[in-house]
Order: sequence, then structure tokens, then C-alpha cells
Amino acid sequence: MDTVEEVKNYHVLVVGRRDYIIDNVRKILAPKGFEVLAAMSDSDVFDTLKSKTIDVLFLGGSVEPNSKRDFAEFIEEYSPSTKMIEHFGGPATILAEVQAALLQK
Repeated sequence: MDTVEEVKNYHVLVVGRRDYIIDNVRKILAPKGFEVLAAMSDSDVFDTLKSKTIDVLFLGGSVEPNSKRDFAEFIEEYSPSTKMIEHFGGPATILAEVQAALLQK
């Protein structure tokens, strides 16, 4: 996956505590071929991780530290191929951050 054109069928679960965070990420990734799923609560995250193959768990800056820890522990045990990233910047870096996560081994 060296270029945006090669991105197809990757599933990104966006976790945000506010709708606009999820909407902004979806607007950036969906046109590039990503399937973008959303979760606003921890239980939504766990339910989705249990029921779907998620390539990237994308955490908005509003996600609490204890939730981040719980997600990381769950992924380590049950979904080790899922990459988890935390996003703190503006929208300009979202696509690059997701692509970098997918390139990690």
C-alpha cells in the first residue's frame, strides 16, 4: 500500500466522544476507499471488535486514558492484527496516520 489509489477494503473504526470528530474522519477516509465505522462508547468499540475485522482502531483526542488502555489490552489478546492509533492533530494528518499504521508489521 504505497499510494492512496491502492487503499481498498480496509476497515477503520473511529472512536470519538463527539459526532463531529467521527464525521471529519469519515469525510477524509471514505473517499479514499476505506470502510469507516464509528463508535462513541467503549461498549460499541468492543462489540465492533468482536463482530468485525478491524484494520485500524482510530482514537480521537477525546478518548479517556482508561479506555485507551482497555482497548489496547483487548486488541493484544483478541485482535492482534488491529493497529491502534491516537490522533491529536488536525485533519491534514489523518490519512497519513492511517496509512502509516497499515504499513506497520
